[in-house]
Amino acid sequence: MACRLFPARFAARALLCPALLAAGCALPAEDPDATGYVLLDRAARGRWTVASDGWEGAPVLPIALDVQETAVLRGPDGAALLELRGGTLAHVRGAAGEIRWLELGEEARGDRLVLRASSAAAAELAALVGGEVAARGDGLWTLTAPELLDRGSFLDPPGGVLEALPDTQRDPGELAALAALAALAALDARIALGTPAAGPASAGDVAPGAPEPGRAEAALVGLYATEQQTLLLDASGGFTLEDRCTGEVLAAGNYLAVADRVVLRSAGGEPIVLGRDQEKLFHPGWADFAPLAPEPARRGVSGSETTEQAGHHAGEE
Repeated sequence: MACRLFPARFAARALLCPALLAAGCALPAEDPDATGYVLLDRAARGRWTVASDGWEGAPVLPIALDVQETAVLRGPDGAALLELRGGTLAHVRGAAGEIRWLELGEEARGDRLVLRASSAAAAELAALVGGEVAARGDGLWTLTAPELLDRGSFLDPPGGVLEALPDTQRDPGELAALAALAALAALDARIALGTPAAGPASAGDVAPGAPEPGRAEAALVGLYATEQQTLLLDASGGFTLEDRCTGEVLAAGNYLAVADRVVLRSAGGEPIVLGRDQEKLFHPGWADFAPLAPEPARRGVSGSETTEQAGHHAGEE
């Protein structure tokens, strides 16, 4: 593996990590509020680096940083202060460097990552961090290990690991708890819009034997739009709702697919429940969200462009 310089505070842990994991020992626990985490997606790594305490880089895996140390996000047009939050993952997305803050344990798993990797590379990384890897239904891999974000920090992954994404998928038990609420809200939406209900829905929609968590969300990934709004559902389980004219972010957070409904959840806001009718998403009082087809002439444009850029491109058609 290639060597990199990294903050002195994590030097001992990184050097001892392989030996501790081989011996079956966990790394020493630290105050979760003293450490913040940063993860750059594949598009962001092409334009941005993170710098802190004498280290700078754009690693594939999340890095653990001391929240008391100054951290900077550097790009081709300058630098911006990255105000780290304890126990929180800063997910830097796209060439624009949009930051999505995810509280570990609430909005993202601290013991799991989603990998875009070959099977051999995923298995090798699991061995390096003392964890397990499992195939998902969408072609990605789920990597699970105790204290995974700390164990993988400043670790060079195998070359076949192309991207790591936060795991924002809720457990089946939580899906079941949300199903009844989502079912009622979606039924109200259908009635308000004058469309027939697809049939009764209940917590049984997510009973054992149902499609594995994450599979339904993967089928929804894409950009949707009305004349006034754009809705981006990304591969890491996040959503961004923007005003299509001004680019103002109206809401952002995580989304969840339950039967024929999509639940948009944002911190401090009420859940937004959308109904699904084939490829369209709908909500009472709003125009239907229809998927925006990619422009063939723009194949060189990164798939991680912001919703504002994608909406602008779609408006040119």
